[in-house]
Amino acid sequence: MDGCKNNMVSGLVSVIIPTYKRPNMLGRAIDSVLGQSYTNIEVVVVDDNSDGDKYRLETIQYMERYANDYRVKYIKHKTNQNGSAARNTGIQNSVGEYIAFLDDDDYFLKDRIKEAIHFLQNSSADCGGTCCNYVKKYKNKIYKVSRNVGCFNSCYELLSAQIDYAAGSTLIIKREILNKVGLFDISFKRHQDWEFLIRLFRFYQIEILPYVDVVICADGIRNTPRTDVLLEVKRKLLQTFATDIEILGTQEQADIYQAQWKEIIYNYLKEKKYSTAIAFAQKNISKTSFRKRDILNAILSCIVGIIPSFMIVVYSIYDLKFNRFKKDII
Repeated sequence: MDGCKNNMVSGLVSVIIPTYKRPNMLGRAIDSVLGQSYTNIEVVVVDDNSDGDKYRLETIQYMERYANDYRVKYIKHKTNQNGSAARNTGIQNSVGEYIAFLDDDDYFLKDRIKEAIHFLQNSSADCGGTCCNYVKKYKNKIYKVSRNVGCFNSCYELLSAQIDYAAGSTLIIKREILNKVGLFDISFKRHQDWEFLIRLFRFYQIEILPYVDVVICADGIRNTPRTDVLLEVKRKLLQTFATDIEILGTQEQADIYQAQWKEIIYNYLKEKKYSTAIAFAQKNISKTSFRKRDILNAILSCIVGIIPSFMIVVYSIYDLKFNRFKKDII
C-alpha cells in the first residue's frame, strides 16, 4: 500500500507519533502538536505496545483524555512490531498533504509546523521535505544546539555524521513523494529514518531550515538496543546501500565507516565492555582509516556523550545563544 490517499486533505499536516513503553511522556509530545501556531493539523498516535501488557494499559488510560478531540487518532498494534511499522501504520491512517514525525519523548516548539509549511508550499518539485534544527535537553538543561542549514541529497552527509538530521522528530515530508520513495522498511530494527532518507535522496532533496523548532529529550528511557544488535543493524544498513556508498570517493567511504564504527565503540564503552571496544577499534582500523588520534577522539567523545551534564557546562560557558530558547523549552 502506498502513502498517497484519494481523500488527502490539502494543507493538512499529519503528525505521526509512534509510542512504545513511554506513556508518561506521550502527553507532552501530543500537546506540543495541538498547541502549534499552525492549526490545520491531525495527530496520529500509534501504540506499538502489545495487547495486555502494562504499557498498553497505561497508554490506553492516558489517551482517554484525548477521546473527544477530533484532531487526535489513536491506533493500537496487537503486538509490538517496531518503529518502522508504527510509522507506516500512522501514514496509512492519515490524510494530510504533509506528514511530520515526532518521537514520543520529544516535542515541538510552537512555530515548528508553521515555518516548515511556509517553506514547503513555496518549494520546488525536487524538494521532498524539510528538517529543522533542534536542541538536546537533559534534566531541564540544554547540552546541544544543532546548527545545520542548507539543501542536502546525499547519503554521505547522513552516514558520515556530517549532518545530524534527528529525522525521527525533525522531518516533515510531502505525502506525494511516497509514490516514489515508498514507506519505511520494517526489516530495520534501528536507523529506520536513515534507511528512509537514503532512498528519498535518490529522487529528492531535503532542506534543513535554520530554525530551532524541536526539543530532543535525553532524560527519558531511550529504547536503545544492545551493541551486538546495533552492530547487525549497521552492517545491514551498509550492505543495503553498498551501491550508493561505492560511488563515493575513497575518503568519503572511509568517513562513513569510521562514523558508523565509532558509534559501536561508544556503545561498547557505555556497556563497560572496554576490552571489546578496543578490540573492535583495532580490527576496523584498516577498513576505516582510523589513526591512534581517531581512536582517542572516539573515546573522548564517548565520555562526553555518556555525561551530558559536562556538555551543559560547555554550552553555558561557550554558547550563550541557548539562553534564548530556555523560556520555551524548560
